[in-house]
Amino acid sequence: MSGQSIHIERLQVWRDDDSSRQCVIDELSLDIAPGERVAVAGPNGACKTSLLLAMVGALPFSGTIAVGGQVLEAKSLEAVRREVGYVFADPADQLFLPTVREEVGFGPRQRGVFGEPLAARVDAALDAVGLRGFEERSPLALSLGEQRRLAAATVLSSAPGALLFDEPTASLDPRARRAMLDTLRALDATLLLATHDLDAVLDLDARVVLLDAGRLIAEGPAAELLRDEALLEQAGMALPLGLQR
Repeated sequence: MSGQSIHIERLQVWRDDDSSRQCVIDELSLDIAPGERVAVAGPNGACKTSLLLAMVGALPFSGTIAVGGQVLEAKSLEAVRREVGYVFADPADQLFLPTVREEVGFGPRQRGVFGEPLAARVDAALDAVGLRGFEERSPLALSLGEQRRLAAATVLSSAPGALLFDEPTASLDPRARRAMLDTLRALDATLLLATHDLDAVLDLDARVVLLDAGRLIAEGPAAELLRDEALLEQAGMALPLGLQR
């Protein structure tokens, strides 16, 4: 497997509300190996999305975030963002161009890639998500599952070493969910997923990082941690459906 390592040490993340700044993640430390699949799980309010946003410099934080050994700070923000692809939970936040081809080619074009090299990147990204043949379609004409996979392709075309997915299987029907899981399983990069879908985490054989109210509750292999009913109940969650009797 290829991909970039991720190192997080004593991370604190803040969000602003109407009157004050609140710490939403407190003293989180985490190491992810190159090519590893890690799922950040937890109930609503666990601050899973806040963690992902901090990793691309979209929320204020203290502590250390490093990707491939490069520490995220103001002077390195663009360099780190080139190595980290963020796929939003809502594809509407990510897709804005008239055709699938233009969407997938946008990132590389901004970095000076044109002509045959650009076409090759677009083809490879669409192959990776199972959307070859969709090049001239409007993103608005795609199903939600297809839009999610297209959003993934828009970051894959820039060849990042780490991919962050926010709720990649949410609200998908069974067929679309399976297609998304097949896509995630085949990606040759470091994956960090924020998700409620514990059955998907089991299917992907990911390492689980369990958060509750911004604090690390437990971490470990999905096959072990997601069978611990008492631990999941403590974190406001239930056993994956596939493990319930």
